[in-house]
Amino acid sequence: MPVKQPPFTTDKTYFAHDVRNWIAAHPSVPPWTTDQINNTIDTLWFADRQLQIRPQYRAHMQDAANNMNLANLIPGAMAIPQNPYTEGEKNHAKRYRTLPQPAAGVAAPAAPVAQIAPAMALGAITAVGVAPAAPPVASQAAPSAASGLAPSLYWYPFDFHPRLPWDDESDIPELPNFEGVRRPSEAPRECDEFLRSGILRHQEDDADWRGQKVLGFGNFGVAGLWVQLDAQNNVIEQIVAKDCNPWTREKWRDPVHWRDRLPREIANHRRIDRRRSQNSNREMAYRNLVEHRGYRLMMRKRRYRLYLKYYSGGHLEKALQPVFEDWVLGKGQEWDFDDPNCFDDLNQIPEELIWHVFQSLVRACLFLQYGTSDPAVTAPEPDWRPITHADITMGNIFIEPRDPSDDFDLSNVVLADYGESFFPLEIPPRNADEPLYPSDNPVDYVHECSSTRRPYEQHFAREDENGILIPINEKTDVWMIGAVIWRLLSYNTDDRGPVREDLEAEVEVVEVDENGQPTRQLKDVPIKVPISMGDSTDVLTEAAMLPSVSEFFPMAANWTAELKRLVRECLNYGPGDRLTLHQLNEDIEAHLASNPVLQEGPELLDTAGERMEGIE
Repeated sequence: MPVKQPPFTTDKTYFAHDVRNWIAAHPSVPPWTTDQINNTIDTLWFADRQLQIRPQYRAHMQDAANNMNLANLIPGAMAIPQNPYTEGEKNHAKRYRTLPQPAAGVAAPAAPVAQIAPAMALGAITAVGVAPAAPPVASQAAPSAASGLAPSLYWYPFDFHPRLPWDDESDIPELPNFEGVRRPSEAPRECDEFLRSGILRHQEDDADWRGQKVLGFGNFGVAGLWVQLDAQNNVIEQIVAKDCNPWTREKWRDPVHWRDRLPREIANHRRIDRRRSQNSNREMAYRNLVEHRGYRLMMRKRRYRLYLKYYSGGHLEKALQPVFEDWVLGKGQEWDFDDPNCFDDLNQIPEELIWHVFQSLVRACLFLQYGTSDPAVTAPEPDWRPITHADITMGNIFIEPRDPSDDFDLSNVVLADYGESFFPLEIPPRNADEPLYPSDNPVDYVHECSSTRRPYEQHFAREDENGILIPINEKTDVWMIGAVIWRLLSYNTDDRGPVREDLEAEVEVVEVDENGQPTRQLKDVPIKVPISMGDSTDVLTEAAMLPSVSEFFPMAANWTAELKRLVRECLNYGPGDRLTLHQLNEDIEAHLASNPVLQEGPELLDTAGERMEGIE
């Protein structure tokens, strides 16, 4: 008789399958009888007042996006006892809703220490094979096994890693070595090697897929474009395969880099996928988050592969490169600020494009923080954990040229690369009179260096005036959004990040006197100082950033005052002085509503795809 497969009609059926699978994977001597297995299942299920496992299985059963899979919450939700329960112990649990007292030397199963998150649904896959859904786990380590077994700390794989068996990796070659190479065109052999490596799972047919080009590589690994061909060699599908080889052995076995038994980047994609599949209205924010198509996890090689939608417009840095190059070449000119046409011969960024990018990034981050971009929702959705992106740069913002057949008037701006994104781990509850428990945020996510393209709270773990560590959160993403928009306003090309313009330094200046003789004297001259260095922590004013007549950024006079104000309020040194995402979204929408001309389609994005042949 065939075994019935999920979805099941009762939550207990999911639980029973989980327990039976665990017992089968951990055989005892002598083996348990069918009655012993059934008594154990019933005893654990009836002891719901103590173990509190029913809500987790009920949530899984009701999760239409994922209930076609087993819940796989054992042993995460609880530990299975070393010895089976008896008929009498089952009756005790049924009557009192608690476990019977264990016999001497035999421990009862441990109650769960944390609520288990419902399983995440995998992103839609049409033609690409990907790894099966991995079971979710709580943020903390699962309870240790019952008495008689060594604590789970001494078991391998670690309890935050996927359970065995792991997928076969025999078809996966090592990644090509791009060390010392600046662009794909300089390494044709390595690129060809990667594109011939295949993209599907072991023994799955990928004969109709072709590696077309390498899109980029770096410390993260390498990404390439694959196309699917029909019988006439017409392209019917495109997909990006991003092979991530980001971690040392030490990081791979560090639980802070994992969520839901998956690398953080994959886990966050899957959480977004689940919200995407549940939302029938396809709210605007989904368009601003990179579309995940699946993943492959290679545990033995300490690698993973992401399958992502291909955005033919490339990234924002590359799309706007002609503008930045023009202004770099134009540096040193004597600008006539009284002439309104003095910049006409240079490439310029339309202000409506900047507002479009601004609004798109805010919507994307609203969704990451709250599970929706609905401005009426001011607290995270009940089943949502706030995600901080933590790495918003122009290189991580992609362009999807407008499709004339869709309902949208503008090209799409997409936030990608969740390699640094995270949601904090749970902290055990405490009494009000107890000291604060330590948190993983920010100590496990700071960079331990002063990179001025990032806000200061990402440099090192720092305390506020009350001695409390400053977390990395939505205010961090607000700062990074502001940094992107500041670059679009300043046409700045270096990697130092946003700067203040209201500070001076005493320098030696050589001047020629009336007799033609050089004289040396000390003078205070304006200087650019990165905001996140903290030389001044004052709130940014017009004089401090992008004044109408700027010593360093001549285009500052061309932008509207409201746009520059919002950028300043994103970039303040202290997180408490920055706008929230909701405030920022409200101000942007209000300004666009009163200036409808700014919502017209910016041509620079619409033509970006035509100018982009790839990330070279």
